[in-house]
Amino acid sequence: CGRYWIWNGNRRRWFMVLEVFGAFMTSVAYSLVMQVPSDKIIPASVNGAFAWFIFLLLNNMCGLAFSTYIAGICMSMGTQLLSRKYKTPITVILIPSFIPFVPGADIYKCMFYLMKGQSSLSVYHLGLTITVAGMIGLGALSVEALLRLIKKAAL
Repeated sequence: CGRYWIWNGNRRRWFMVLEVFGAFMTSVAYSLVMQVPSDKIIPASVNGAFAWFIFLLLNNMCGLAFSTYIAGICMSMGTQLLSRKYKTPITVILIPSFIPFVPGADIYKCMFYLMKGQSSLSVYHLGLTITVAGMIGLGALSVEALLRLIKKAAL
């Protein structure tokens, strides 16, 4: 995390608020489509919006991979806590929570540039897609491994 983040006044704050609200609404919409139980839609969506907020805070300072990894850890920890609180399977909370992180634009750009014959741009966007997907998975795996270690130590 070498770079410093400057807010650029109120404009940056409003964009951040809109992005977090957009992440919340994306999670709500996906939850409705996937028929998540109604009492779990808001917690899953808040978890996704919070993870997106963490991502936005860190992205300008630390870069894409690290900020996605830390946001993935926060999202997975929130998922673990919420699934235990609501006594529901982890996937009911996790899947709507990570929907804002799906790198849809990069997947689209990868295929678009591949069809246009610009393989270097296509490979670049493929790398971004794999990085985001890998960091989300690694964050979830890190939380799961940590919880198993804590559980083993308690025995």
